[in-house]
Amino acid sequence: DPLQTDENIGNEGLKPNLAEHAAISIEKIFMPGLRGSVSAYYKYYKDLVLNVQDGSYYANAGTGMAKGLEFFLRGDFDGRLTAWLSYSFSKSERFGPPSYKWVSYQYDEPHNLTLAASYKILPVWITGLKFHYNSGPLKKRMLSSYKNAFYIADGLYSDTDESRLDDYLRLDVRTDYEWRFEGWTLKVYLEVVNLLNRVNPQGLIYPNGLSEPPQAINNLPIMPYLGCSAEF
Repeated sequence: DPLQTDENIGNEGLKPNLAEHAAISIEKIFMPGLRGSVSAYYKYYKDLVLNVQDGSYYANAGTGMAKGLEFFLRGDFDGRLTAWLSYSFSKSERFGPPSYKWVSYQYDEPHNLTLAASYKILPVWITGLKFHYNSGPLKKRMLSSYKNAFYIADGLYSDTDESRLDDYLRLDVRTDYEWRFEGWTLKVYLEVVNLLNRVNPQGLIYPNGLSEPPQAINNLPIMPYLGCSAEF
């Protein structure tokens, strides 16, 4: 990006990041309307651009890898019920400064599961749900704390993301009803996001440094909403 290649604080001699990919996939049709697949992949990254001097200089100093398995199943039954399930198990790591050891990548999510289904009660009335689960996000850990010039808690953090928050789990439900008129249609829908009102942390803050346990920054709570749309 422009910061990394800036002539004053960056490195104009940076090379492109490179990646090598290998993947294999098998797909099977079990019966009419039901099919599934299994995939495996391995990726190797090199010449990754990393900060090597506290934000003042960048170099192609990093390598990385990602590998995993993915499963997918989809069914269409009687033209009324449609459902699909996907699951992936993966691992993503990086190597480079400042630790020069293999560590989990900040976006590493070992488990990722999604289930979605919709049922056509009537030709004009459809209801469905979506369930999603994944491993919690990784965040840096505070190692030491102090009060800055504004008497606000600040501190030193770990070089790598080593604190994994609680897992993410969310269930959404929705129903749509449609009125059809000559030349246009009117659709009304009701959806409830996060039906289980699950607390899903996405970050950490240390309002009082290490003198108190950190506080989690959570995603949205349960949210029902009603809407309509018209198509002409």
